[in-house]
Amino acid sequence: AERDRIRERIGQVKADQKARGRYLGGKVPFGFQLGESGELVPHEAEQEAIREIVALRAQGKALRVIAEAVRAKGHNISHEGVAGALRATGI
Repeated sequence: AERDRIRERIGQVKADQKARGRYLGGKVPFGFQLGESGELVPHEAEQEAIREIVALRAQGKALRVIAEAVRAKGHNISHEGVAGALRATGI
């Protein structure tokens, strides 16, 4: 019973933190950086790269080709990272 109460409290805290826009851990997603108070803040250079990723995908380019194009501009991203960025934008 105590474990269930702990699980519920932790779940409530995480839900509250997520609702407040706080970052809950793990790898910071491409296009963002961690702010001073723990929230995700858009990283403008990477946001521009995401816009380019979306445009290249709209042209029918493959994920690896897109990753190479973005890496050529100085961003460290793999084809899997490109897929994740596209999923995050809803594409």
